[in-house]
Amino acid sequence: MAATLGGIEWHDLNRGEVDVLFSRIDAVTLEKANAVARQYLQESNLQFCLFKCPGILEARPARFGSDWRSNG
Repeated sequence: MAATLGGIEWHDLNRGEVDVLFSRIDAVTLEKANAVARQYLQESNLQFCLFKCPGILEARPARFGSDWRSNG
């Protein structure tokens, strides 16, 4: 509850925006979410930053692809 109220305050939403916020969120379908993801998250533009505990990645490098140690 506090996080929701904090978000409303942070984004300076007015009463009208708050009244329709959750119905707008509920209206997002899986198909709509996937369409937006395909539009903005294209494989050629993706970059990942992995934070790790020592020993975790070294123990399972195949899970992260063949070039998991590269910086590029």
